[in-house]
Amino acid sequence: MNQRQSREITEQKDSGEGHRYIAFTLGGAVFAVDISSVQQIIRSAALTSIPNAPDYVAGLITLQGNIIPLIDLRKRLGIIDNKSASGDSIANCIIVLNIRGKLTGVMVDEATTVLEIHPHTIKAAKGTSSSIIDSRYIAGTCFIDETLITLPDFNRLFIIDER
Repeated sequence: MNQRQSREITEQKDSGEGHRYIAFTLGGAVFAVDISSVQQIIRSAALTSIPNAPDYVAGLITLQGNIIPLIDLRKRLGIIDNKSASGDSIANCIIVLNIRGKLTGVMVDEATTVLEIHPHTIKAAKGTSSSIIDSRYIAGTCFIDETLITLPDFNRLFIIDER
């Protein structure tokens, strides 16, 4: 568990047609985050627990001298499936994001690929009653090759003092 495999994510030149996103999976669903927010993708890290933290805060990790909070994105979004209901650890990687100038790690099942998403294909998620995820935490959705891609609003997701 102390071995860390790390891969730097470098922002690629925008082709002018769309924005680049890192796709990842959680509970069988496909999500994406703007590549400009991604600092690194790592396989594992030593975890230090935080007493009295919200249940979706898995703990703290140290990465290149930085102490980074680690968020269980499955819990934060309220995604329940057979594996998470049984308590099994299913996060296979950590995506380290720069959110409002602060590094935050999110546990995901798998980071899959780099996507180019055209802004005009993204639909607002406001008022989507069929979604199992609260629409306040979704920046938008789109389809790529008949696959629904959900774009979380990480600025809203990490506001701990919500009422």
